[in-house]
Amino acid sequence: YSGSGYFENLNRMLSYFEIPLYDKEYILKNNLNRYQTFPWGLDDRAMIETGKQFVKDEGIPFVHYYYFTNTHSPYFNPEPDKFNRHDNSGDYGRYKNVIEYNLSLIKNMQNFIERISSGKTIYILLSDHGESFGESGFYKHGFSIFNQEIRVPFYINIPAKSGIEINQEGSILDIMTTLASIQNIDDPYFRDGKFLFSKKHNLKLRLSSWGTKSFRGLIENNKKFIFNLNNENLLESDLEEKNIQNNEDIEIKKRIRLNE
Repeated sequence: YSGSGYFENLNRMLSYFEIPLYDKEYILKNNLNRYQTFPWGLDDRAMIETGKQFVKDEGIPFVHYYYFTNTHSPYFNPEPDKFNRHDNSGDYGRYKNVIEYNLSLIKNMQNFIERISSGKTIYILLSDHGESFGESGFYKHGFSIFNQEIRVPFYINIPAKSGIEINQEGSILDIMTTLASIQNIDDPYFRDGKFLFSKKHNLKLRLSSWGTKSFRGLIENNKKFIFNLNNENLLESDLEEKNIQNNEDIEIKKRIRLNE
């Protein structure tokens, strides 16, 4: 993790699952001042290069989690001269450039692992939240449940020879449930999600905004509902939010209010 392990008690959560955490402090201590830093983290390249060393030392099989911080606001681009397809002086452009920078790091790590263990690794790429840049009147994240903030990258690369099929729809809840199942871990923390390698997967989610806690919502049966707790306004749309309309269904409002 290229940030501090104390952020949102990440160090305590991971220790509960017996997952060792190597964060910003660890990397800086062992690599001196080799990497650029910023208030909440350091160049994500440091995390990838440290991870490569662990792969060499530990051998296979292994499970690694890489938690990137450069794409988090206000978006830190360590190589603005190289990653500049978009305007680095603005938030949105810098955000897009940092995504491309991090994708290059991920590709570098994947190439390294494939040289050691070709065709035997599952790669999962996802984010914990999206980002608003003025859409629907919102900025940053945590303040709404519109798609800009809750739809995230969600890619899974499985070795072709495994023969495993995967669902095309899923949520962050499903990731830990699936990984726990693969590793035969039975824990109540993972039971909200569903096993992704199953054809019986149906997308059903309860939604809630984080920052202002003003919005709650529901996704089920390929429909999305957004409920504003401040003015009791209920919106209904398809999953792409291409057809948003008002809905006065009292029962749906009640279900969402009670988080059912």
